[in-house]
Amino acid sequence: MWSSDTSKELHLSRISSSGDSERGTSFSGSFRETDGLEMGEFRDTQDTFDEQEEAREKRKAKAKKMNYCKILLLVFIQASMFIPLQTVLLITLRFSMGYGIRGWWGWLMMQVLSFFICLILFMPIIALVSGKLSDRQATDTLKFYCINLVVMNLLMSFGAPSESMFPSAMTSTVLTDRPACQESIEEVKRFFRSIDERYHDDLIEFDPVEIVYGGMPKWFNGFNGYQASAMVVDNTVHYSKEECPSTKLLAHELWHVWQVQSGEMFEEGGIGFWKWLVQQMNERDGMYTYIIKGDGTQNNPWSTFTDFNWEQQAAIVKDAYDRWKGAVWGCTDDMRANEVDFPCKLQDPYRIIMQGRGWKLSA
Repeated sequence: MWSSDTSKELHLSRISSSGDSERGTSFSGSFRETDGLEMGEFRDTQDTFDEQEEAREKRKAKAKKMNYCKILLLVFIQASMFIPLQTVLLITLRFSMGYGIRGWWGWLMMQVLSFFICLILFMPIIALVSGKLSDRQATDTLKFYCINLVVMNLLMSFGAPSESMFPSAMTSTVLTDRPACQESIEEVKRFFRSIDERYHDDLIEFDPVEIVYGGMPKWFNGFNGYQASAMVVDNTVHYSKEECPSTKLLAHELWHVWQVQSGEMFEEGGIGFWKWLVQQMNERDGMYTYIIKGDGTQNNPWSTFTDFNWEQQAAIVKDAYDRWKGAVWGCTDDMRANEVDFPCKLQDPYRIIMQGRGWKLSA
């Protein structure tokens, strides 16, 4: 038989078991509620993360689109303003530096200098378009310069191939390599040498002179309604057609070479070139027409050579060559005889006019 104490313990045990069972049921329900809450929060967090990721992708796409727009805008700025301004500055610097800076390396130096001057001028615009200047500015500038250098030299390879790092194949034909043209060149050389003998002045250094086909005359023919037969850039004479040039035209163009070599063409710097270009566009015929003033007397001397512009000077030399050859005054076709007989070498007023650079007549 159980005692009363044992009965009490059993009763307490039932109560305890009953309480534990109720608490267990309560705890279990609580756990289920917590799990549900956490799952809901996780789903909310996942949704927020997805939204943020989507927003980031949209921002990236927008930024990428903006970068493309900036690149296109920068390309437009460079093509419409940077390169034209650089070209103007390049030519101005080239004519301001004189004959000492010549050849492809001289033009290359002017390209580098004009590029950085333009870069400084355009930096505020580039910064405004690109935003805050980054640490990669120097690297980006170097890349842009390399691209700019290639583009400028490619442009020069078509306009002035002999002055470019990448000469175009179409101007590789040199007239001195063509036997049919050699006689014409030697004849014009004899004309200038006859002047050298009379004035004791080596007018033209022929060794660096190149005569090629193509270049500017090929690409700029028809400019302002005129057909350019030949053009001179430094020591290179560019002809538009693959045929031997007339000796009179060659004499005209070689005088432009003299203007380059003597520094005559650089005396007014870049202003002189742009003035010449404006005249070419607006009053081209007047540039080649000249009037010789005076009668050769002491009180009314002939005009001096420097009274005339570049084209008039070359036209005078061409006419002097024409007379030297005997086309007007009936001198013999024998060049050696003409060199002995001075009246057939060069007549007044050309003989006097061509003293313009300080040449002295021999006794």
